[in-house]
Amino acid sequence: MLRSGRAPRNKSEQMILNNYYAMQKIRQWKELPLSKDLIFEIHRTITDQTLDNSDGAGRLRKADESVVVEEYLSGDVLHDPPHADELPERLEAMCDFANGKTPDQFIHPAIRAIILHFWLAYDHPFIDGNGRTARALFYWLMLRHGYWLFEFISISEIILKAPVQYGKAFLYTET
Repeated sequence: MLRSGRAPRNKSEQMILNNYYAMQKIRQWKELPLSKDLIFEIHRTITDQTLDNSDGAGRLRKADESVVVEEYLSGDVLHDPPHADELPERLEAMCDFANGKTPDQFIHPAIRAIILHFWLAYDHPFIDGNGRTARALFYWLMLRHGYWLFEFISISEIILKAPVQYGKAFLYTET
């Protein structure tokens, strides 16, 4: 699809195309400091033509848009993200962290990128596309700090091979 230039046939292919576009943009944006507007633009790119309700692209979820992380088979709630009212302040703090505003402490960029990925996934600030946006932010931070080879590693493919381990890693981090 990417090589031939044909249009995506389904939502899964649209997500692949969107991830490709996001990586192209992230290469251009790696010198920019992380901001809410940049996160919203990444989210818009990641979720283009994949949301059930397109007005959810590039904006925080609203108080009446409940989002929970559920266990796939049982439907048990595994994580109840922070309330929508807390998200603007939390997003601002996340941007400060990503931009290195952590006085008096060094955090290696790889660790900072992992924490950034976890933070966005934990907060689940969007109605959908949180995981894809979290992975895009991981790439942004790694590329920003010169780890250009990460551009060629598909985190999504790794997660697809071990989704249970990925989910458990989040749960174990919280306990």
